[in-house]
Amino acid sequence: TLADYYEKYLSLHEVPATNRLWLQMEDIPLSTATNGRVFMDHLGCFSEIRAGFLQHYPRDVRLKRMAAECMQIAQSGQYNLPRSLKRNHYVAAAHARDAFVSHICSLIHLINKIYKPYYKREQESLRHLPILGQYVSRELDHLVLVSLDDNPNYAIFIVENLCQKCIEYLQERQLSSSRSDFLLDHGPQILARIEDESLRTSNPWTFH
Repeated sequence: TLADYYEKYLSLHEVPATNRLWLQMEDIPLSTATNGRVFMDHLGCFSEIRAGFLQHYPRDVRLKRMAAECMQIAQSGQYNLPRSLKRNHYVAAAHARDAFVSHICSLIHLINKIYKPYYKREQESLRHLPILGQYVSRELDHLVLVSLDDNPNYAIFIVENLCQKCIEYLQERQLSSSRSDFLLDHGPQILARIEDESLRTSNPWTFH
C-alpha cells in the first residue's frame, strides 16, 4: 500500500508536520524514497506525498544541519587532519580525511536542497549539483588520491580551499558575517539565523 511504501523507507507515511519530526529524518532514506520515475499514480496521492518530501527540509532544519556539518568539516579536515599528519599518525589522518569527505558532501547537498544518496552514488549526485557540486567533486578526487605520507601539505591545501569556498557561499548568502577562515566559527553564525528558538539555541555540533 501507499502507507507501506513510505513507512518501509521513512518509518512514517506522511510528510512530517514539525521541525522536531523532520530532525529525525535522514538523507539516505529520504533520497531512496524520492528518487526514480513514477510510472503510474492515477489518484495522485503518491506524487502528492512525494512532492512534499521533495521540497526538502524546512528552512530552520536545513540551517541546523548545515551548522552541524560546518562544525564537523572543520573538526575533521581543518583540525584533526593536519594535527594527525604532523604527528605521523596516518591511520588517524585517513579517518579524518574520510570524515571530511563525507561531511562536505553532506553540506553541498544541503546547500543545493538535495538529499544526499548512499555513498556509492554520492559523487555522481555531487557532480550534478549546480552550486559548488562539480568543483567539490573534482577537488575531492585530488584529495583522496594524494599520498598523505609523500604530500601532506597538498592534502591540507585542498581542504583549506574547499572550506574557503564554503565560507564564501555562507557569506554571500548572508548566513555568516564572520571573516574567519576556520569553518567552525561559521556554525554558530548559521544557527543564529534560525527562527525556531529551540533550534537556534541548540548545540551547533548536533544534528538533532
